[in-house]
Amino acid sequence: MAFRTRSLGVASAIALLALLLSGCSSSSTSPEEPDEVEADLAVSPETGTVITDFTLDAGGSTVGNRSLQYRWDWEDDGVWDTGWSNEASTTRRFDTAETVNVAVEVTDGNDTDSATGQLTLDLNHGSVAESFMCPAPSLGALGYDGEYLWGTRWLPGRLYRIDPATGDTVDSMDAPSSWPAEVTWDGTHLWVADNSGGNADCDMYKVDRATGDVLSSFTIQYSSVGGGLAWDGEYLYHGCVDDAMIYTYERNGTPGPVLQSPVPGIHTEGLGFDGEHLWASVATRDTLYVVDVPSWEVVRRIHVAYYNRGVAPDGSHIWGYVAGGSYNLARLVL
Repeated sequence: MAFRTRSLGVASAIALLALLLSGCSSSSTSPEEPDEVEADLAVSPETGTVITDFTLDAGGSTVGNRSLQYRWDWEDDGVWDTGWSNEASTTRRFDTAETVNVAVEVTDGNDTDSATGQLTLDLNHGSVAESFMCPAPSLGALGYDGEYLWGTRWLPGRLYRIDPATGDTVDSMDAPSSWPAEVTWDGTHLWVADNSGGNADCDMYKVDRATGDVLSSFTIQYSSVGGGLAWDGEYLYHGCVDDAMIYTYERNGTPGPVLQSPVPGIHTEGLGFDGEHLWASVATRDTLYVVDVPSWEVVRRIHVAYYNRGVAPDGSHIWGYVAGGSYNLARLVL
């Protein structure tokens, strides 16, 4: 078999040579990556308290497609508090100053840049603005009826109506049982839940606040030892110490949704509703949790300086029993 070749014309040869030369050219149409690192730091949220988890995010730092490393200075004092890491973001709490400056340093191994962010702490958040000695020792539950605070006491079972302006007892009356564990207000009547005293069941009572008379009641199929009681306009929310759940009921006793404590596995010790959110005091946490009722998400956490029992929103403040040597009735800064 014979092979034949065909020669190129002059014009075709020149065109081919130009094409080859253009392919070998050192110029490029792709964009050049930046040579310098540009650090960026975002702080979220910008304000909070000593139990706020602040997110510090340097992920907006740029250096083209090259990988970066990060290290952190929590006080922006020139001393780096961490080593280098590939993690661009971190979460941290602060408790040292009202204004905190945080610095991050970013490097690609050749070039380095730094950025700072600022956050503000409300160190008075959750502190006691005013307190009174309890009108009787060992008061437990706490509620608010639009004018007065209500407290309960075991053995003998008593209800105490308390003036929030002075802390004085305006009136007291027999409770519907010897173990009144919780109290709340539904806009018309008081509701009192009793402690079963070790029995399987306890009762929920609708009470006339003027006389203490029981108007109706229904039985709850679990015991209660002070897990909180609140009314949100639709349900009574009743915290159960036994299983760390929150049970809901209509006022006729019909059960509603069963909800988990804001801290799963740890029971509540006080519940209150402020017209928009449910407030919960959780045992051993020194914290008030503010919960969005439809989603059941914690939207806010407030550090309380002392162990807190009972939660009673009054429209402007949150009241609770605070242990500072002995249980005191306290109005908290929010």
